[in-house]
Amino acid sequence: MKKLHIGVMGAGLIAQEHLATLSRSSFVGSISVFDTDTKRCQALCDQTGASPVLSFQSLVDGCDLLWICTPPVAHKAAIAAGCKAGKAIFCEKPLALTTQESKAIGNMVAKAGVPFFMGHSGRHTPAFVKMHHLVQKGVIGDVVYAWSTRHGYLDPKNTPAWRMEDKLSGGVMVEFGIHELDFVQWMAGPLVEVSAVSTSKVINPGKFTEAVTAVGSCASGAKAKIEVSWANPRYLWQRGVEGTKGSLFYNDGEFNDVVLLAPGKNPKVYSAGKLPWKNMKTGENLTFKYQAKAILKALANNEPTEVGFDVGLSAIQASAAIIKAAATGKTTKVQR
Repeated sequence: MKKLHIGVMGAGLIAQEHLATLSRSSFVGSISVFDTDTKRCQALCDQTGASPVLSFQSLVDGCDLLWICTPPVAHKAAIAAGCKAGKAIFCEKPLALTTQESKAIGNMVAKAGVPFFMGHSGRHTPAFVKMHHLVQKGVIGDVVYAWSTRHGYLDPKNTPAWRMEDKLSGGVMVEFGIHELDFVQWMAGPLVEVSAVSTSKVINPGKFTEAVTAVGSCASGAKAKIEVSWANPRYLWQRGVEGTKGSLFYNDGEFNDVVLLAPGKNPKVYSAGKLPWKNMKTGENLTFKYQAKAILKALANNEPTEVGFDVGLSAIQASAAIIKAAATGKTTKVQR
């Protein structure tokens, strides 16, 4: 099996997370990195054994798989270059900042006919994979409600400026909550309409939407709720799916198992791996490790893409409706 040459676009925090596992993959032969900040790029390469390149075009020309880790405003241009060169592409979430831009990316990818992988890492997280399997198996009956709550704190002192402006990051709903959106849609089906409220008073008042609560209906008839905040120093991450026969629950902050609850029965626990989520010895984010393995294996074996463009587009379409609903105070249909 031919080992792949990976071209990583970007050398920021998320690129560091990806390089920690890419540099250890048996599917990877070599890695190059490009970033406009040459010192940051060199530092990342020194840390991981990757090679710096002096231009983005050199990065694209020399790779088998373009691995995009830039801020979302740069995704379209990077994807366009990869498509033009006929390269396989991985794009970190979110796909783009708008539905229009996302669809334009889809047209480019379809026309180029290149393999395209989306960075919705939650679909590779063992607990979520287990929950989805149980839902599909019908263990809780028909899904009636899916929900996700995730709070954390975005420290302005240790955060790139672009993350704290809606026009560059999409706000908390796109940059952070896109994972929660993908979760509820994976479990309950695509959202069709939503209502929402939001705040912008703590992190970067008036410029960054830091907290959003949204409720909505899915095409399946199920209801959904997403609650995200990047202005809460108390870490909280819980998710669940409720059905006609029982419910599934996951609490990331306390354990890494899925709990099945049904009326009149004892709780059943499904193991989904051990905490912590990070290998403290290698620095690998384990979810990124599972994601990279799935992507690299699919590409090396010419297998179908499991988490591709459609997943990224659906999340952006739903997030656009939530942002509009919060701004207008009106229930908003998701434009597909």
